[in-house]
Amino acid sequence: MTKDEIFAEILEAVSAVDGRVDISTLRLDETPFRAHGLTSLTQLQVCVDVSDRLGVPFSDNDVLLSSTPLRLASLIERRLAEAA
Repeated sequence: MTKDEIFAEILEAVSAVDGRVDISTLRLDETPFRAHGLTSLTQLQVCVDVSDRLGVPFSDNDVLLSSTPLRLASLIERRLAEAA
């Protein structure tokens, strides 16, 4: 799975968790989720949703460190590679 495909899953999760977020403003970069209006609880919900969708386990620490779309996508990419 490419990082762009992972990012598409993240966008779907953000949309599913909080429909008020304009996902067209999200980019695969280091802009924090909070800059797009996501709270820490919403960020946690996004991580759980992506984890469920892709079967990628996250620790609480992983969630805290995945504060941007790029960091979250990179974490998922690493977890998928480890599982392969």
